[in-house]
Amino acid sequence: VPIGGEGVFPTQKTEFMFVYDQDVLTFGPESATSPMDVTLCTPAGNVILPCALNIKGGEDLTFKTSITCSQGMGCQGISVSNVKLACSADRPSDKPVFQVSGDGAYFNMQDSVISNCVTVSDGGFMRAYDQAIVSVKASTFTGCSSGGEGGVLCARGAFLTVEDSVFRSSQSTSGGAIFASSLSVYPNPAVAFSGCSFCISGSCGVRRALIS
Repeated sequence: VPIGGEGVFPTQKTEFMFVYDQDVLTFGPESATSPMDVTLCTPAGNVILPCALNIKGGEDLTFKTSITCSQGMGCQGISVSNVKLACSADRPSDKPVFQVSGDGAYFNMQDSVISNCVTVSDGGFMRAYDQAIVSVKASTFTGCSSGGEGGVLCARGAFLTVEDSVFRSSQSTSGGAIFASSLSVYPNPAVAFSGCSFCISGSCGVRRALIS
């Protein structure tokens, strides 16, 4: 269900608890009650709010939604903080929970716990490309997997920073927990890791970087 419609935010289409202030949508402690495909903003010249999304302070959320943020459609970015979130088994399997793309579009996450997010394509939890800016801090990911590249995160031609985070039992066809690569049009993405642990069957190792 794309967000949009005649310049008025269509609350009847969302099934979220939220606070809406100007162009930023902030989730409350409840999450989607049924599977949805939410797109933030619409093409330039016909922008319909919201153009940014904050999700914070939620405990034991069962997430059934896929959220897309494209700079080309006017979206600014997504922030997630202090959230404990588990993906539902009936969440759409062809897309990650979050997808962010375009020059300057951001995805910021901190102090959160994520589990059981699965896709049949790239990025079990989130996917970023085309110069999007991704920052993950002090978060834990458990049991996330993908049928493509990056069991948790897949970054192609994106700027990726991961700090003080733990990745447990993550699987993918390529890249393990995290897959990062350049694109022909964006050949020099910046990728940085510090203080991260990667755990399999209870055994954890600390690595400075994991880049495929």
